[in-house]
Amino acid sequence: MDKKFNNARELYARFHQLNVEVDELSELVLEKKSKIIEIFDRVPSWSHWYELPWRRVLAVFLVLAGMDKAVIQASKTENPQKYLFDYFDKNPDPINEDDLSDDEKALLMSLFMNILHQMQSLAIFSESLSDLVAKAKNDDEALLDAVIVDRSVVSCPMIAKRIQYAQLIHDEPFLNKLAKAITRTRPRRPESEHDDLRYMLEAVDEMKGSQELTMKEKYDLLAVDLELFDIESKKDAFGTFKKLLQRRNKRKET
Repeated sequence: MDKKFNNARELYARFHQLNVEVDELSELVLEKKSKIIEIFDRVPSWSHWYELPWRRVLAVFLVLAGMDKAVIQASKTENPQKYLFDYFDKNPDPINEDDLSDDEKALLMSLFMNILHQMQSLAIFSESLSDLVAKAKNDDEALLDAVIVDRSVVSCPMIAKRIQYAQLIHDEPFLNKLAKAITRTRPRRPESEHDDLRYMLEAVDEMKGSQELTMKEKYDLLAVDLELFDIESKKDAFGTFKKLLQRRNKRKET
């Protein structure tokens, strides 16, 4: 159990740092606008990758970035998470940009931006954007959820076809909902205060050997140890935590 807790603590610390860096991304883009635009002109639309399972997108990124061997080696160890933490500590910049052409940099950027939004979707809706897009074939609510996460998802071919059809038949109710999703005025986004908790729930379930964690163990890890859930102001903190997980599990099953 200590190993699982330590891995989760380390993963959350790195996830938190990534969020800090992502928050600074807009400023960086504006600061290096001319160079970014030059590369951006070559970048394939990252929304097109949403039609693939997100794990496949991640796998393609790892292969192109030259990190696939480290991941394969990690999977053979008793503690793959620690192996990867140590690997990235020893190789803080695993991608050598000097060895990449502009087209290769653009492709990696496209994949990376897709993965960032997939992670954001897991934090908001407990589902990847790829999962939401797959559901959107038969469910407009999933489509609108996807737009809330990443507005550029409207250029995903399957989503674009749905919008074109709505335009063709003058489906104003859908188009109005779409407009509200794009402006993020549609009141359906789950509480942002639980984003980190939702993401870590998905991450913990993906960890080797952690799938068998009980509800109480998840509570001890995520609510008590990592303090990702407010337990001080609730009369029955564990009961409330349990209901949150049940709603999350029900959503993933539908």
